[in-house]
Amino acid sequence: MRLSLISTPLDKRNRIWHLKFLLLQFATFIEYIVNSSQPAYLFKALEDYFRQVYNSPYYVLGNGIAVNSHQLVKRYLQDIRPRKDYELLAWEVSQSLITFSDFTTIFLSTDDPDVKLGRTIVFQWLHAFPHNLQNGNFETNSQLARILPRQMNEKPTADVVYQSVGEVLFFLATSGELTKDERAAFIEGVKNPMIFFPNWFNFLLNGHSLERKNLRSYYTLLQAFARYENGPALQAAFAAAEKKKSHEEVLKFLTVVFCIAGSPAPAKLAVTVIDRLWADKEKNVRLFKKNPHNFIKECARLDKVVPTVNVLATDEIAAEIGNSFQSQNIKIPENTPIHCSLVNANRDETVFQNPDEFLPDRPDLNKIIVWNGVEEDVTNPDKSKRPIRYCPGHDLAIDVIQFVAERFLPIIDDADDEQKQKKEDTIESASHDKEEQQKDNNEKDMALFDRKTRKLNEMEKKRCWKTLDTYTKLVYLLMKTAVSESNQSPSRAIDIKPPLTFPVEKLGIFRIDMAKFIPSWDEDEPNGSGLSRKLARWLVNSTLWDFYDCLAEFDTLEQAFAWRARVFPELPLPNVVYTDMFSDEAMSRLAFFGCACHYTQRIGNGWQPGCGIPEQKLLTNAVYVNDMTGLSIFRVRKPFERYGAAVYFDKDFQLIAIYWCHANRLVEKNDQFWEHAKYVWRSSFFAYVTICDHLIVTHMIECNAFVSATRKCLPSDHPLRVFLKPFTYHTVS
Repeated sequence: MRLSLISTPLDKRNRIWHLKFLLLQFATFIEYIVNSSQPAYLFKALEDYFRQVYNSPYYVLGNGIAVNSHQLVKRYLQDIRPRKDYELLAWEVSQSLITFSDFTTIFLSTDDPDVKLGRTIVFQWLHAFPHNLQNGNFETNSQLARILPRQMNEKPTADVVYQSVGEVLFFLATSGELTKDERAAFIEGVKNPMIFFPNWFNFLLNGHSLERKNLRSYYTLLQAFARYENGPALQAAFAAAEKKKSHEEVLKFLTVVFCIAGSPAPAKLAVTVIDRLWADKEKNVRLFKKNPHNFIKECARLDKVVPTVNVLATDEIAAEIGNSFQSQNIKIPENTPIHCSLVNANRDETVFQNPDEFLPDRPDLNKIIVWNGVEEDVTNPDKSKRPIRYCPGHDLAIDVIQFVAERFLPIIDDADDEQKQKKEDTIESASHDKEEQQKDNNEKDMALFDRKTRKLNEMEKKRCWKTLDTYTKLVYLLMKTAVSESNQSPSRAIDIKPPLTFPVEKLGIFRIDMAKFIPSWDEDEPNGSGLSRKLARWLVNSTLWDFYDCLAEFDTLEQAFAWRARVFPELPLPNVVYTDMFSDEAMSRLAFFGCACHYTQRIGNGWQPGCGIPEQKLLTNAVYVNDMTGLSIFRVRKPFERYGAAVYFDKDFQLIAIYWCHANRLVEKNDQFWEHAKYVWRSSFFAYVTICDHLIVTHMIECNAFVSATRKCLPSDHPLRVFLKPFTYHTVS
């Protein structure tokens, strides 16, 4: 039935034929969806069946004929001038994709004059990118470091990788960045393939709703590019159009290039690369560092990012297929879709040794067909000998994937390899480069520390989790969700909307117990909090949950570290790794250079009765004090110990004594409670700085007064109001 439908002459395709053909399409969809994770197996099974029945390398797939062999795929993609139509995967694409841009050259035949013009526009656009990843420009790297998340202690989610690839490409093209809505639109475009499926399938599946959602993401990204139309790359594209196409049509065309060819395929391939790196860190990270491009190409060879590429049968191709089925007297009409299976061509045993194994060092790697041609032909130095429709962004895509993969590269203990590399490389770095290198080394140190930390066994995991009360578990799960969302979508300057004009009463100002008046309406969230945040707030403030003080202790310090690593893997790694938090020298650093330094002061001329701590008169060599005894007046629940301690330092900033409020005694070096007294002071100053300086002074007093005054007293277009907007962003909410 499959072959007879495809080979039916055009003049005999009546309504019954169309009904049967539609049923065939539906059956093929079901086959493909079931085997979508490994389409190569489906295509191979279909080929084997047709080879057994018809003794032919061709088989029926979707609405046309398909081929798997490397020889035929290469021939139809680059040896014969490709004839194209609105086909992708194995079916005609949706009307939304067809009509989004009349200039979508990916679906135009090679001989169409718009194809040459379109490729000229794309080449000029790519060559005019204001940034690239090859020359190690500090500005480019620092901007991308600010935009992209950094995560080396846990494998990133697919969405994080998708977003990273999109943002790198967009920044390289425009020197700009995507808004939160545009980032979401890009991820939607990568994950939602409905715009590539036929109209009838979208109608049956969901009434075109997912297709329209997909289309809206294209228009959102179109607006993003339009925002930077005065940039050098888009201006070069407009100039290359030679007034044959309007600026709007060029923008739509480049948006399609970005949404179809430029980003989704590299984004999904980047996920494949990162998955493989994290699957076997010790082996694959070394292979990646040895030759990143070969590692990426080998991943592409085995990946299903682009399972098929489609052409139409010319009279030459139709004759070849007819000759293959000559004994059955089957002829294929001209312009029948030919689906070239890249996933099978790249596993062809006649071309690749051990084709199912991952071997980045394989000698036949340049035979892969991924970027609209054989790799060795695509990279031919003589551009006139390259495939006629090879991907213009071939080098860019590999560079971007390498950059993103290195951003999320798992850390392994390869100190010997790094030492060898340092001996080979002699690079004079500027001061800012050294700072970046130090930051990178610190992150690696922390990742290695976490990696070497003993992991919890299943029994320990269950015991630690069971020890927690319900409320603590709830807060942990909510915090885990919040941190993950923040890592993927941090606040950006580009997301800050201009100030809004509203009367003062709209701010929802009310009085709280501290005699402070605070606003409750935030112009940065004019519609209020979302449902998920409201639900989280209700859950946290609800009295439904049991809450109790747990005095259970970890068996060892290593077990505590292991639990922390398991519970908080989403937290970003620190920029500075403190390996010493307990010594006397660490206390001096905290008091004179850390977050408690603004409370360290010189002691006056001797002790006076009624002033300070009585035992202070015994410390004749004390010159500096950091006094956190004020917290001792606050009661705590039994059996907890009260906060409060004061630390004393000599003229050389060395710690000499600690006053311990709970015990009402002065503890000196070598005393029994010396380490405990240091712990009390550390806990006290962290609590004091958090409660007083951070929460009360910064948020409740200063920021509240700042945002209330600017929004009550300054009009929305006032220069000072506009200038201050980034500093008050989301302060209310």
